[in-house]
Parts: sequence; C-alpha cells; structure tokens
Amino acid sequence: MAAFSAGNLEASKKHCLKWYPNFKPSMDVVEKYCKAAGDFMNDRKETIHKDRLPMDLFLEYLEIVFKKTFKNDKSATNEIGRVVDVLQDHWKKDRETVGTRSPKEILSLINSDPSLQTDFVTLMITLSLAHIHRSASQEKADPIQNPSEDGAICPVCGIKAHFGMLREEEGYRDLECWHCGHIWMIQRLQCPYCGEKEQHKMGFFEAEEIPGCRINFCKNCNGYVKIFDFREVEGFKPVLMLYHLATLIMDDLAVKEGFQPGSELSWSSAPEHKESACH
Repeated sequence: MAAFSAGNLEASKKHCLKWYPNFKPSMDVVEKYCKAAGDFMNDRKETIHKDRLPMDLFLEYLEIVFKKTFKNDKSATNEIGRVVDVLQDHWKKDRETVGTRSPKEILSLINSDPSLQTDFVTLMITLSLAHIHRSASQEKADPIQNPSEDGAICPVCGIKAHFGMLREEEGYRDLECWHCGHIWMIQRLQCPYCGEKEQHKMGFFEAEEIPGCRINFCKNCNGYVKIFDFREVEGFKPVLMLYHLATLIMDDLAVKEGFQPGSELSWSSAPEHKESACH
C-alpha cells in the first residue's frame, strides 16, 4: 500500500518539481520516507482495524519510520524521540485498559498539547495516520459528484480536510481527505468550515513565486483552506499531499495574515499574527 494517497505519484513528483523546483531536496526525503514506511508495513502481518489504532504499533511506526527517514539529521531524530516520549507519557496511565485510539482521539491530543503543535509533528502524525489507515482499509469510496452538505468534513472518515483543488473549466472545488484519500465536491462560494456564504467575508490570496496554489480564507471563522488549481493540468491524477508539502510557505503566509487552518492542523512554523492585511 502506497504511503501517499491514490494517484499518479511519479507524474505528480515530476510536475510538482516543475512548479516548485526548490522542493527537490525535500523530494529526496519523501523518497526515503516512502521506502521506510513501505518496509515497516510489509513487516507487519497483524490485522489492523482501520478505525482503531494499536498505540504500540503507532508509536513504533513514528520511531522506526521517521528515524530511518531522517537518520542523517540529529536534530530531527532527537525531536522524533521527544515526540514519542511525550505521547507515551500521555497514554501511560490507561494503556493497560485502552490499547487503541481512533485518529480523532490522537488529533485531539495533539491539539491539546502545545509542545506537539509544530509543523514537523504534524508531518509525522498525518503521514503515519494516513498510511496505517490505508494499509488496513481496502475500501474505495466513489468521488462525490454533487456538493457535500458536510463541507470540509470527510464523508467517509469524518476528518477535516486541509487542502483541495480546482478542476475542469467550471472551476469546481474538490477537497481531498489527507487521512483516507477520499475526494468530494464542495460548494464553490461557501466556507467549507463554517458555512459562511457572504462573499464580502471571504477571499483568497496567491503568491507569484508559488504557482498553482492559493489560500482561501473566511473572515467569519478566521479559517483557511489550501487550494491547488489543476484546471490546465491534464493527463494524471495529482497526489495533493505532495503539492501541499512543497508549499508550506503558503501556510506560513496564511498564519502571518492572522488566519488559522480550518483543519486544525499546525502546518505552519510562523508566529500567529493578530492583525491581518487582508482584513
């Protein structure tokens, strides 16, 4: 099972580097992660329930896979060890009675502990949850062709999306679940997080040096979603997580403008600004 969502990974890597050539060193890290993650899951024969994760397996994944990925980066491997220790401390009291957690429970814990709210921790947690889930689940839901009433909440697994894409000439907006990989259509002129429809309360911004990517924001809930424009890109299904990782500077810009991720995932290392030039 691929470590990333269903899509043409090789074509996505080639096109992603065309748009974002400075991502090349990080693309090499992605390759190392895919290899380490694949080896880890291939060695595990136990049955994994897609909705409940054994904590021992989850922590082992974090430590083994990411220490292999960043084995030449001492500061990264030290941080991985710290994160595993923090999570073990959180779960130590009830591990004997509750040996599994749902993805939502894990995300809730991450969001409740300031020491875990960094872009590096978010990278580890989201990639781990997604890969383990997709390795356990063989279900593939058909894309939703009509706008979902649930907005940014994935109709399949219930996790909030962080990114999506514009497609076709009509400019339909699709969101993709970073967790299970499901894709669904959302209302084009509506905030996917709070449902706001007043156009003067919504907007977007782009950066000239970051092609194909925009931040859609809402002044009502102060949330943002990252959208990639693939209306003029044809011939392959993009792996959106790859494009997202190549454009984390856009998450930094959104936070600097005073917005927060509607997904509640800390993908930015930038300090929060209370004032926004977009307001």
